[in-house]
Amino acid sequence: MTKPRTRNPAATRQRLLDAAGDLACDEGASSLSLDAVAARAGVSKGGLLYHFPSRDALLRALVTENVARVRAELEARAPGALAGSAPALPAACCYLDVLSDEICTPPAGASGIFAAMLEDPAFMEPVLAFRAELRALFARCPDPRRGAIVFVACEGLVHEKLTNPRRDPAGNQAVLRDLKVLLTGEEPG
Repeated sequence: MTKPRTRNPAATRQRLLDAAGDLACDEGASSLSLDAVAARAGVSKGGLLYHFPSRDALLRALVTENVARVRAELEARAPGALAGSAPALPAACCYLDVLSDEICTPPAGASGIFAAMLEDPAFMEPVLAFRAELRALFARCPDPRRGAIVFVACEGLVHEKLTNPRRDPAGNQAVLRDLKVLLTGEEPG
């Protein structure tokens, strides 16, 4: 006898977001139709519409959830990093570690986020707000000029991940190690 499927709205919602990100990465942004996302997630179209009443709602959620995840990871590693209550240099180094985890992992999701941001400039709002907080964090570093250089380089790496999600992770890791050396002035031991 088959067990009845239990309803877990949070898990279904996440499955839909994952499917949208994977679909955009595998088949391109143009494949982000609601039908295709529902099929990829194994959810009925009605189930998808329950969570995301429109394609715009799905795309907005892709961007918002990505920013929230990265923000939460940074705050978990360096509490107060974005509020300014954590020491800037260690917090900025934590961001480099979070960024390494983000851009040195499989590409799923990155193209979906980029597609969403291109779809409607308003979807950029959470990204721009987070970027402003990060810029302020790097500006608080002991050498604000170096902090600004590292911040801009990190933005370039993020952009490259969004537009070329299959870039060699080893290359990204090497760049991030060099950026940490530049930021701290210390060679790795």
